[in-house]
Amino acid sequence: MAPVTNTCRANREKDVTKKQITFRADRPQQNRRPASVTQGKTNDNAQVHFRALLDSSPSHKEELLRRTRHYLLKTQNISSSDSFGFNVDVSDTIPVLRQLPDTRPDDCKKTGYNMSTLPTVTIVSPMYNEALSTLLRHVHSLLARTPKELLKQIIIVDDKSEHSFLDKRLDDYFKILDSRVRVMRSNHRQGLSRSRMKGASVAEGEVIVFLDSHMEVNVGWLEPLLEQLVNGGPATVVQPDVVSVDAKTLNFSEEKETTFVGGFGWDLRYSWFFKPDYLQQVLRTMADPIPTPVLVGCAIAVWREHFMSTGGFDPELQVWGGEHLELSFKTWMTGGRILTVPCSKVGHVFKSGPFRFQEDFQNILRKNLMRVAEVWMDDYKEIFLATQRYEAIMPEFTVSDLDSITERKRLRQRLRSKSFRWFLKVITPDMKIPTKDAVNYGEIENALTHSCITVTSGGVLTLSFRCFRHRILPENQFTIDKYGQFLHDGKCIVPTTGKLILRETLCSCNARKEGEWQLNPGPLGGHIQFGIAKKLMYCVVPQQLDGMMVLTLERCSLVHDRDDSYWEFQYHLQYSQDDRHLGFITT
Repeated sequence: MAPVTNTCRANREKDVTKKQITFRADRPQQNRRPASVTQGKTNDNAQVHFRALLDSSPSHKEELLRRTRHYLLKTQNISSSDSFGFNVDVSDTIPVLRQLPDTRPDDCKKTGYNMSTLPTVTIVSPMYNEALSTLLRHVHSLLARTPKELLKQIIIVDDKSEHSFLDKRLDDYFKILDSRVRVMRSNHRQGLSRSRMKGASVAEGEVIVFLDSHMEVNVGWLEPLLEQLVNGGPATVVQPDVVSVDAKTLNFSEEKETTFVGGFGWDLRYSWFFKPDYLQQVLRTMADPIPTPVLVGCAIAVWREHFMSTGGFDPELQVWGGEHLELSFKTWMTGGRILTVPCSKVGHVFKSGPFRFQEDFQNILRKNLMRVAEVWMDDYKEIFLATQRYEAIMPEFTVSDLDSITERKRLRQRLRSKSFRWFLKVITPDMKIPTKDAVNYGEIENALTHSCITVTSGGVLTLSFRCFRHRILPENQFTIDKYGQFLHDGKCIVPTTGKLILRETLCSCNARKEGEWQLNPGPLGGHIQFGIAKKLMYCVVPQQLDGMMVLTLERCSLVHDRDDSYWEFQYHLQYSQDDRHLGFITT
């Protein structure tokens, strides 16, 4: 396809419409010569006209943008969804600016904002090997749905991507699209925290909004975030209500209510908690901002000056993982607040598949989390470490690592941080804390049905599908301790006489004489076994009884080959043998 020239501009202007820009419409007719045949020439000639066209009429710019998108798509040459963790083929057929369902609560739609009282914003979005269509929708949605007078910059920080379609031609596309869009490039992989800090270092806006590069903002997304920052003061951190964009269909979730708050499990994995009752009582409408213990991490708005003066993101956190926890702990424990703003809806493509990095990513993630725990969790770091020692190789820490951790601890002291015990008591009072004697702890999932053990109001153990690995329900937390006790909320689980139905009851002094519990590991988790001196072993199995699913004991020899006799505890705790002292291994 020949490049745009002065002689053909007039004719092309007549054909340019104001329709939504779509990838499908950008694809060439079959009787046209594919752009890939003349890639070099097309690119070289287009470069000649880029600067001249910056001041051209909107129709000229739109045509050049269309041609550049088409060219980049042709060079993308990647259609496998496995490459990106979502269905990129579907994504490529969707407009770069599409209509989205307005899922804001009705009260949000009635709210007006005085733009003159709101601060200016820089948006920082790191990317690494991002799919072209999601990246462009990210930028186009920001430009279209962010008030022009508030938007200072959009900074895309490229963490040394390898795909050719993300090269200098993409920079040229953004220059033509809007001069406020800038691409910063790293010479080597920096990871999420450093990439965000790289963008933050040149931010001109009073507020920085950190967004993943595969997100789309919805109508009215920014104003309510800024209003809460203005009302809350410099130490306030806010996040939008992040809604899911389906990885297969790219459809937006249309749920209106914000049902969960962010939290964490004792392995420091991000987890969702249902909004606690005490919050339900104080929130007047669905539009009210919701205090949340932990940030989801993909969308964060902060006051730039305060954020930078309090250490920003820890630059020693490698690749990604742990940065949202560190900022959350630091914010709450040093006098700030974190709010989820239901009136701000931002869609996020939750990708699947492994994260690619030149080193062992699980080892990097574990090291990041150990670092966060050492700096911010005080003695409670031992619970996290106990979750990691079970069948895991603990990462090594160099002298340089330890020095940087010490410096981060000094930062915490300068910020006059409260204790982690205060955080648990005040910010996450409904979070259950395992005892030091716990060997297996947390949610217990059935290998066959993927339902979880819970307790009825009458104290009988049953199964519930109201459970999920990334959702923590305090009522579903169980313990098998080193003394052989099976516990729930301080009460003992015992079999009733006769039918051996399991129920909870007050612990007796003779409980161990009646039998001991253990988790016997197996291929699908393990058998929860009960026996006296391990001679006669019974296994926990679900059974339908009188129209109700209950948990009973059966001879292990009779049920060992049944999938529904296997269970998986959320955590296997293994404390160190040196009085739980954290000893990083130095090299």
